[in-house]
Amino acid sequence: MIGGLSVQMTNSFIRDFDRLSNDLRAAVIACIDDLKEEVVPPGRRLHVVSPKGKKPTIFTVDVRSNKSHKLSFQVENRVAILRRIATHKEIDRSP
Repeated sequence: MIGGLSVQMTNSFIRDFDRLSNDLRAAVIACIDDLKEEVVPPGRRLHVVSPKGKKPTIFTVDVRSNKSHKLSFQVENRVAILRRIATHKEIDRSP
């Protein structure tokens, strides 16, 4: 995938985002801005977390360089549908 994506937020993403501290919110906004510029932003570590062959394909990217939080999303027609923002462990259990 080349080029940036437009973004759409799910209700669960908005709920997760509203619960974050201000500094973590700023990090999430920076991460979203990176996704808008480039599908695979450098330093964000893109991963596929959905089981092989299961649709939709769910991706995650690191929000912070210390890998404490991840953002999960799926791509449909050049739109990143933001699903969740949570700790690394929470996202791996329920993207």
